[in-house]
Amino acid sequence: MKLGYKIAPSKRVIKSIKKLSDKRLKAIISDIIFIEIPSDPFKGTAKHGDLAGIWTWQFKYQKTDYRIAYQINQDKIIPILLVGSHENFYDQLKRLNQ
Repeated sequence: MKLGYKIAPSKRVIKSIKKLSDKRLKAIISDIIFIEIPSDPFKGTAKHGDLAGIWTWQFKYQKTDYRIAYQINQDKIIPILLVGSHENFYDQLKRLNQ
């Protein structure tokens, strides 16, 4: 299966995934980033206002909500900006986006 988009995780995202001790959570996040998002990036939720141009993919794991923030570029490269639990996620994303 040829995927239409190329994924470009930021150093921050790679570091936060490596820090995870839960192997199952790490696998879920990796599957979403490298399989789900490139196959259908528009399945995520487009943000508005000061986060316009950013999309988020949400999922739940062990009763905790998680988010993955990314952008969809015309050149078919998707930068993955941030991965984390929902708590304080959008505050961190706004700080990154300034």
